Amino acid sequence: MATVTLYRPIGTAEFALLERALWRAFPAMPQGHKFYAYTSPPEDVLAWKERSMKIDDIPEVGQAGIVRSWEAWGNSPSSAFIVAFELDEQSPLRKSGWNDRSYEVDQINAALIGIISLHDLNTPSE
Repeated sequence: MATVTLYRPIGTAEFALLERALWRAFPAMPQGHKFYAYTSPPEDVLAWKERSMKIDDIPEVGQAGIVRSWEAWGNSPSSAFIVAFELDEQSPLRKSGWNDRSYEVDQINAALIGIISLHDLNTPSE
């Protein structure tokens, strides 16, 4: 089976929810917020918000919506993680292409192959 790897920046709250789900499913998004995934990880895990500004297929959401989504989780502003996950390349999600964009979390969970893995992290040094 052919797969595609996508990346998602997450904060401390979503990290804890992924652990609780044994890294097998993403949690539901806070009311009114989208699930964003990317075809390659940001070079700087804390710079993901800047990269998100390049999403051009959802201009109605824009940068402010992405920042609100991060804050809606109650995340620590100085800790961030990047997770990687594989999807079946023949998933119905493919019809729109695998561009950096928003997805429905239920569709992502249905197309997941294997477990979600930690790709990168940035936490404050003690």
